[in-house]
Amino acid sequence: MKIGVTGSDGFIGGHVMAALAADDVFQVREFKGDITKSEASVDFVRGLDAIVHLAGLNRAPDYDIMNVNSLGTLNLLNAIRSTNPRARLVVASSFQVYRQWGNRAPLDESIPPDPQSIYGLSKRFAEDLCRHYSSVGGTRTVILRLSNVFGPGCLPDYNSVVATFIDRALADRPVQINGDGSSLRDYIYIADVADSFRAAARADTGEAFSIYNVCSGTMTSLKDIVSLVGRFAGKSPGADYRAGSGEDHAFDPCSNAKALRDGILKQPLTDFAKAIELTVAEEKRRRAGSAS
Repeated sequence: MKIGVTGSDGFIGGHVMAALAADDVFQVREFKGDITKSEASVDFVRGLDAIVHLAGLNRAPDYDIMNVNSLGTLNLLNAIRSTNPRARLVVASSFQVYRQWGNRAPLDESIPPDPQSIYGLSKRFAEDLCRHYSSVGGTRTVILRLSNVFGPGCLPDYNSVVATFIDRALADRPVQINGDGSSLRDYIYIADVADSFRAAARADTGEAFSIYNVCSGTMTSLKDIVSLVGRFAGKSPGADYRAGSGEDHAFDPCSNAKALRDGILKQPLTDFAKAIELTVAEEKRRRAGSAS
């Protein structure tokens, strides 16, 4: 099976590439061009059975986020329709397409998107483009909405609060937390996410367009993360709780029932404490290697 991957050099992309390489069924092609240039996408999609679309921006100027995340997806869709309409497209989206507080019922795929950030808007627009091309052109598309992804290679102060807490603990620096640390969010380990992309690339959902929440289905507090990081790092990051200085939002629980039912997520998912242990151990090895 010939599969192409955009964004293969990113945090998630690197793990997806490793998961695909471990599966003998795949011959993998990496996208090396500029996703905002239509001719690069046309050359890339030729002859592929499936495309995993991970290329995107999060922390960047608003124009760049929209240009890469939304118009980059449009270029890919146009290339598939004109050059390789049989290819299946698997797109990385985000839980930021939802309004994630105040609902209090588990967020499932039936909840109407209501993004509260430019990043969330860019992902919703990309989803809408995929839905349109699926409807009018028959492009087979699977959307994976990711919750808070963490694991080895995750960047502090960018990818995940878990990476930030680990960085601070190993550097003997405190972390600043708005509120009392009781804020709950859904975190999912990168290995489970990488497996979900591999499964989606192989799966025939029987639908031209489908959406799945890729999340753990379990809520974890910032206090619990601080405690676990301290246990496995051998020293606590030393949390500075700032009650009254902008309390964090109470995020809604997340549902992964559909992804589990259809085999997009495989049970059992990685235990959260074990995932923290593995992430801390890998970061310790990385730092030891850098120091030698």
